[in-house]
Amino acid sequence: MTLSLTTNFMDALRGQYEEINEHIRSLKAIPTFNPFLGYNDDIDNFTDKTSLDSYNKELQSIHLILENFNDKRLKEIAMSTSNKKLSKEDTDYLEVVLQTISSFESAVQLVAKKHLNLQLTHFRLVWDQQREQFSKLITNFSFLHSDRCLPIAIDILHSSSNAVDEMVDLNKVPEALLDEQDRLENSLNQLISLIQVYKTLLHHLYLDSWLHTCSSAHQFEDLNSFQLIIDNSDTLINMHPQLHTVIDHLKQIRCQSRTMISLKHKHDHLLDLTPSKDSLSQFAEDLKQINYLPCDGSELFSQINNQVKYDASNFLEKLNSEYVKYTTILDISKQACTMLKDQNPLGPLPTRQFHSTLIRHLDGTQSDAAPLSELKRETKGNLDGLFSLSTSKDRIDEADKILSQLLNAIDHHESTQELQTTFDNVLDSLPNLHDKRVSHHVNRLKSTYEEINEMILDDDSASTSQRSLRLRSSSIESSSSALSSLSLIDYNKPRERTLSSTSTHRRLFEVTHDEDIPPVPPLPSGKDWSASLLNLPGPTPRPRASSRSKGKGKPITPTLKPPVDVNATPVRKHSLTKATMMSISRRKNRAVSNPMPSKAPTDENTAPKRVLSSSSSASSLKPPATIDATPSRKAIRKRSSTSLYSHSSRSPRRSLKNVYKANPKSKLDLAVGRVVNSLPLSVKIERAKGATCDSGKYWIGAPDPKLCFCRILRSSTVMVRVGGGWEELSKFLLTHFSHLFDTNNHSSNLLQTPSKDRTISQSTYSPSSHLSPTPSPFMSPYK
Repeated sequence: MTLSLTTNFMDALRGQYEEINEHIRSLKAIPTFNPFLGYNDDIDNFTDKTSLDSYNKELQSIHLILENFNDKRLKEIAMSTSNKKLSKEDTDYLEVVLQTISSFESAVQLVAKKHLNLQLTHFRLVWDQQREQFSKLITNFSFLHSDRCLPIAIDILHSSSNAVDEMVDLNKVPEALLDEQDRLENSLNQLISLIQVYKTLLHHLYLDSWLHTCSSAHQFEDLNSFQLIIDNSDTLINMHPQLHTVIDHLKQIRCQSRTMISLKHKHDHLLDLTPSKDSLSQFAEDLKQINYLPCDGSELFSQINNQVKYDASNFLEKLNSEYVKYTTILDISKQACTMLKDQNPLGPLPTRQFHSTLIRHLDGTQSDAAPLSELKRETKGNLDGLFSLSTSKDRIDEADKILSQLLNAIDHHESTQELQTTFDNVLDSLPNLHDKRVSHHVNRLKSTYEEINEMILDDDSASTSQRSLRLRSSSIESSSSALSSLSLIDYNKPRERTLSSTSTHRRLFEVTHDEDIPPVPPLPSGKDWSASLLNLPGPTPRPRASSRSKGKGKPITPTLKPPVDVNATPVRKHSLTKATMMSISRRKNRAVSNPMPSKAPTDENTAPKRVLSSSSSASSLKPPATIDATPSRKAIRKRSSTSLYSHSSRSPRRSLKNVYKANPKSKLDLAVGRVVNSLPLSVKIERAKGATCDSGKYWIGAPDPKLCFCRILRSSTVMVRVGGGWEELSKFLLTHFSHLFDTNNHSSNLLQTPSKDRTISQSTYSPSSHLSPTPSPFMSPYK
């Protein structure tokens, strides 16, 4: 290439050279900041956002000019003439070309350095602003305004973490700044956890109060998990007293609720008996033990105390009215007649204690007038009939005990002949077979006995098979004894009978005799919870990814686990995915990196990352049980003035019965569902862990449920482990939860039908598997 240079062209090239040098001087005039200096001091060392924006604008304009400069042509000229003999003019021109290229490259490098410095300064400024905002938030924080503070804390957590991640991507960040960010994230996560605890405790103030437990008793959640989160929030100790105050109030509310639940059960029990003067006096003394909540201006506490006072007064008033009913001969006569004529198969049979109470009341009445004397004699005759029914009840209880002993004998492989004979004698001597209640129990006893008898026959058949095996083995050994001196064969002894080979009931025996059954953990973590305004668990840490792999500038907020409340209004959900994942990523690289001199990385993948410590993650809590939004006053059960035991004359209680949804894949659960749904039952029953097709544990009752072991016999009869024996499930429920039954006009044909004629309709109580889930063994007994 031949260079033909003119004076004008040389002047234009020198003009470009001077222009580039002018840009270099402008770039050098832009101040250079140290974004890692004094991170623990005030932010006065840095420029403000306005000045930083002006510097960025100037830098951008210079960058655009350099982008439009055609340095490629100058480089081609320099390359093509480097090996040629040039004239003096050409040499001068080449010198100007090389100087221009050198200045251009210096300007480009200076733009990159200034741009990096301004970027780091910008993110440092953002980080300092977030720290200052967090300081103000903590200074003015109040749990009363936690709804407003929570999104602010989440935004600070996201913005500060994102700023540090961007700095890590651009340059090596000092360990001290990363440690400061760790402390900031830890404090923010602790704040989010404390807000969650506060909201959950507020929710429990109503949930565990008598306003709610009067109609929906439940198991109280353990407060240790809340206390543990509070104790671990060591950077926010000044907030602990507010939470401790709420916990103290919750403890007082729970104590009051337990007292009222106990009094309600005692009240219902006394209503099922004839209340005596002594029992009324004792109940009145028990009412004095109620602890009322301090009236400190709280509207909720006032509502709770008013409800407690109303119900306590109503309990005593109803018992007093029942006591007055049995002070005359006519009332006692009506009670006796009603009990004798009760045609409800599920109705209770009178006890000896009930009979003795009526006798005592009758003997204390005056009967001077002839009509009263005649009525008294007639009443005594009716009471004799009650005594006969109470005898039937005693015989039925005795028969149930024999069935329990038979099951234990089968499990222990003991003789059952004597027990079978005793059972037949008790059943034959049972009076009042015409009574529907007695006949119902007789059918139930016979049905259960048939199934137990089949188990006995199976065991006898297994024993006979084992004896035959021993005889055959013994015969072989005897016939071979003559060859024993000539043979090296060592004939084995007959195999002894083992539990596993003779009975399928040993496994049930081992399971049911576990006296140390571990309690179900109070706090679950595997539930799917709906949104609620009263429960906001803290963020869950997730692996961080590089900020470059995600879209920059996208708003990211924490994902929180709200509690179960299908009726609650949906609320905005948060997600901490980006901030948390990036923090974990940068700490992971930080943990394994070696100390290196500060150097701008050439590859974005080689930038050191920071690993998020476990202390910066917020703990998750178990949500409270689902409740209605508005508390309602519990309906008061009315009783007939003529009957205390009668179910036909008693006004029906408000129905609290929920259909038990059985697991269609479990034979035991289907049988339990059949029994429970056939009864007018309002007691809570839920499957626990360890349940199989034939046996398992169930939580029964509330608010303090009992863990009961159940097993199924041959034809779907369910037996419950009680003490050291067994009891049929329907009998167990009718006996232990009679105060929760409404047997008004109720009949149960299923329970009166012999087991061999029963049919089970799964669609009645188990429409589908997804509608009848089996609860996790690590969940609380009730939702």
